[in-house]
Amino acid sequence: LGNHDWKGLSAFSDFAKASNVHICDNFSCIDVGEMTVFAVPYIDRRKVLKNADINRTAEAEEKIMGDIFDKIEEGISGDRINILAMHGSVEGLFYTSEEVFGNDLIIKKKYFTDRIDYTALGHIHNMKKIEDIKGEVYYSGSPIKCTFGEEESDSGFVIVEIDKNNRTTVKHIKTPHSELKTIYAFISENGMEGLKERINNE
Repeated sequence: LGNHDWKGLSAFSDFAKASNVHICDNFSCIDVGEMTVFAVPYIDRRKVLKNADINRTAEAEEKIMGDIFDKIEEGISGDRINILAMHGSVEGLFYTSEEVFGNDLIIKKKYFTDRIDYTALGHIHNMKKIEDIKGEVYYSGSPIKCTFGEEESDSGFVIVEIDKNNRTTVKHIKTPHSELKTIYAFISENGMEGLKERINNE
């Protein structure tokens, strides 16, 4: 689950009944055929740090994230395809105001490992490969544009292929969607009618 989701979201009710669908609101390790998926939902720092010493929040954050990645390391098997699915913000990236609300527990790059064959990240709505990091780590983006902060993004999804030698190939597929565009204009003597005409001609 992500930061916009909650347990009682009615849209999940029928979807969750499918036998091959897993909705995770806490850390989970799921085996699917030859693949192991480590699922890490959105971590709201307000909730996980509510009982932490206000003078030691950085240490508390480090322990929380460190414990999660320790569990992942323990569960990795060299005989299986290992996938990490995680919702959150990676340190050092640029985010729009709509994507960061100050409640994110930032994921430090040092935690990622090339022992994971593919890391599927969610949170930002633009397809992006994370550079200067171990392993194949990507934000898949979103199939539609949700806010004006995404005007320049390429909406779509990714197809990930992992061969028998655990080589990973990622292909971005663009999806048809309505465009969002910011128009700067002054309301002059033509008033609102002139503004409407300007918008229609863009």
